[in-house]
Amino acid sequence: MTYELDVPSASRARWPLVTLVASLPLLGCGPGDIGDGGPFRITSVDFDGDATITLTFSRPVANVDEIDPNDFRISVAQTYSVTYTDPQYGSYTYEGSFYADIGTFDYGSQYSYSRFEILSATLAADNQIRLEGEFSFGSNVCQQLADVEQQLEMYQAQYPGSKADLGMFLHYAAGDIPVLSEKDETIADIGAQWVVTQELYMSNEAYGFPNLQPKLEIPCP
Repeated sequence: MTYELDVPSASRARWPLVTLVASLPLLGCGPGDIGDGGPFRITSVDFDGDATITLTFSRPVANVDEIDPNDFRISVAQTYSVTYTDPQYGSYTYEGSFYADIGTFDYGSQYSYSRFEILSATLAADNQIRLEGEFSFGSNVCQQLADVEQQLEMYQAQYPGSKADLGMFLHYAAGDIPVLSEKDETIADIGAQWVVTQELYMSNEAYGFPNLQPKLEIPCP
């Protein structure tokens, strides 16, 4: 889904997601590179809508029992490029990308504002890893994403010009024991900065998720 928006003023994004529409436009990103052959990599990401994510790899995985599940991390992220034209001072463009942890959403006092942990990584098939989160997050996050998408449809018609993206994404940073194929191949890091930081939020002043390649979106059912 793509939205072209022109917002008359912009400020730093705030969470939960439903508050973002008032300040910055948002958009869902598409999945990463999918196909056979080439380097050892994640080819698709599936989500059950609850707490389980299944990763499909281009070749069988050899050492899932040895890896740290929290070498993977989830973000709910936005990127924006907002152009504002002031009659007196001319046009200005505000750009940035912003990441938030699943734990910053409202799940009650037990989980709120703590880093979301991946409890386990197991084989779902010879070329699939199943990641189990510490609590159910799908309905909460997906509903907020849907709410923002609906509001953006109204903004799209009202403010043409600027652009933004929004989605829930998978990140990976190889730990002491990286994910290996049966040929001892490793996968490349994906947005590793988000994995290694203990912060619940991260931002940079660039549009288009420059540090998240490929973009592996975790799709809502």
